[in-house]
Amino acid sequence: MHAPPQPPPPPRTHYQYMHSFEHRCLLSKKMLRLYGASTVPVIVEPTESHLRLSPSPPSLHGESKSSAGSAGGFGGYARHGQLSSSGRAGAGVTASSLASAFTSPSAKSTLKCILLRSKSVAEVILTLRGRLALDSCQSLFLSVGENDVLVPGNSLLGDLYERYRNADGFLYLGYLLENTFGGDVRSAAGEAASHTVRRPVQR
Repeated sequence: MHAPPQPPPPPRTHYQYMHSFEHRCLLSKKMLRLYGASTVPVIVEPTESHLRLSPSPPSLHGESKSSAGSAGGFGGYARHGQLSSSGRAGAGVTASSLASAFTSPSAKSTLKCILLRSKSVAEVILTLRGRLALDSCQSLFLSVGENDVLVPGNSLLGDLYERYRNADGFLYLGYLLENTFGGDVRSAAGEAASHTVRRPVQR
């Protein structure tokens, strides 16, 4: 007798919560079929829209690398998510509690991308800066995995995909914005523009 199929991992990101596991599997397969095996289907969302399962370690520095990827390109897609097998400990969380745990990102701040496996994280950050229309005062950082570990700029997408890809076929990345002058960490692309600093009028 065949063993019963394993249930899909519980959602950990807003995108996963809004789209069924079956839909995400079909979409990632379609993207790979259209753009080839040298690419990686990626979902990028604000880090604050992820459900934290445990405290996050500082960074990925010093972690072992997997096999490097080959060439690929930036397509017309964009978004985020990743859940390792240890994340299944949260399977008992109810749908209502999950809904309240996620922060809904805006449409502009959530990106679904098809990227080359050979691209470095630094190159991805440059591309995302243009997509999110960031100004020169904002720094952007990427995180990966169930604990949103910060990713070094020299990491390759192919390596991250082999290590962190979700069971639905996507690599989920979170991003964090930091105002370099004020040190204020933000995740929404338009948030900085929505808050204006009013200076007192000197008389």
